[in-house]
Amino acid sequence: MGDFEQFEDTIGQILRDVMPLYEQLHAYVRGRLCEIYPNRFNCNGPIPSHIL
Repeated sequence: MGDFEQFEDTIGQILRDVMPLYEQLHAYVRGRLCEIYPNRFNCNGPIPSHIL
């Protein structure tokens, strides 16, 4: 059981490390989409899955 707990801790740390970059990338893409396609979706929320 110890190996699995260590694995979970490692994955959790990787996610914590990557999340700020992911959030910045998401905000950039959403901003560009709002510039190119104004009023097509909520520019303050998640990017709709049909656009991805």
